[in-house]
Amino acid sequence: MTLRIGLVGAGFIGSLHARNLFASPRFDLAVVAEPNADHARAVEELTGATIVPDWRTLVDDDSLDAVLIASPAEDHPEQVGAFARAGKHVYCEKPLGLTLEAADAAVAAVQEAGTLLQMGFNRRLDPNMAALHANVADGRVGDPLIVNIISRDPGLPDASYQRGPGKMFMDTSIHDFDTARFLAGSEIVEVSAFSAALVDELARDAGDADTCLITLRFANGALGVIDNSRLATYGYDQRAEVLGTLGLASMGNVPSTTTTVADGAGYLTPPLPDFFPERYAESYRIGLDVFADAIEKGSPVASDGHDARQALAAAFAAEQSRREQRAIPPQPVVGHPGRRVRSGWVRSPSPVGPGRNVEPGPDQKGESCPMQYVTPGVRNQRRSKRISSPHSRSARIPSGSASSRSSPPSAGCCSAMTPEWSTVP
Repeated sequence: MTLRIGLVGAGFIGSLHARNLFASPRFDLAVVAEPNADHARAVEELTGATIVPDWRTLVDDDSLDAVLIASPAEDHPEQVGAFARAGKHVYCEKPLGLTLEAADAAVAAVQEAGTLLQMGFNRRLDPNMAALHANVADGRVGDPLIVNIISRDPGLPDASYQRGPGKMFMDTSIHDFDTARFLAGSEIVEVSAFSAALVDELARDAGDADTCLITLRFANGALGVIDNSRLATYGYDQRAEVLGTLGLASMGNVPSTTTTVADGAGYLTPPLPDFFPERYAESYRIGLDVFADAIEKGSPVASDGHDARQALAAAFAAEQSRREQRAIPPQPVVGHPGRRVRSGWVRSPSPVGPGRNVEPGPDQKGESCPMQYVTPGVRNQRRSKRISSPHSRSARIPSGSASSRSSPPSAGCCSAMTPEWSTVP
């Protein structure tokens, strides 16, 4: 079965997804919404897909089974909601939005429609990260005590990159907030952040940062540390470890090759990958397969709207903590009692998907969870004539406004954002 999919945005990350969709036997990249002529021309030459300037055209296209959103972050909530109401499954790049209110509205729209939403937290799908998580989830190291994550970019972003207060937390650390939840198996309940602009003058002028340290407290009592930098001259540094009551599980860097040379100067190791497209290339391809399986077989998505919302809340808490110089609890979902994350998507005999991966806290057993995963298709039993699966499309409903904008190439970002995103008071 080949799924017809549309792509919104053909900028830096959008073009990466376009190449993977074009190469995947699971998808037929039918149409791309991209108003930038240069970006549109490049993806058209690569894939042969139909190019349209307005993303709303894809909302009205009944031939599409799914849409991948790689547009600027401020457009994500409206687009996710519009496509969900039209019965289309969505794979959306992070973040889910620039305010928690907008993100919550997008999640609610998906739940109401009974469609799928997979978020672009691809690091969960990296085979090395998945193996680390599996060992922790299987209890090999006992109960988690400390989750330590190092994520450092190899160089400063160029001048076109949009800097602003809290942007580093929103754009870089947000992946690590998701990874921390994933590894700890628990929700983040407290964030304390320190940041500085030590080498990037543009970041300093914009109130942004190039260096930060973040400490976390989880609902299960474990602690976390996130170490971020935009200037690691030795390469793209990606490491993680979990110290538990029975031992330690860790993930090291993945070199560009495994060849080493030894001479009179000592042992010479190969360099690290240039940046995230190279280091996490396989995870992007796996993400498409997981998304296709979720649509066709009813299996869990890799990370859902709740995961995206929780990472976003942690990013806002980090900026507030930096500004007020105190620990901040992430803002909970209204009416959501709080849960411990039990597990996530892993290649194991019994994977537990995000959304379904929550269990009550020690004094919250028996309470209902309004953000709990709702199996797509339960409330919508209509089936596409072309596809018969647990997660088939419903009837299409036109919706949405505002024009589509593409993501400009810029180091360190998965989707372009304007610096005027709001913080949570």
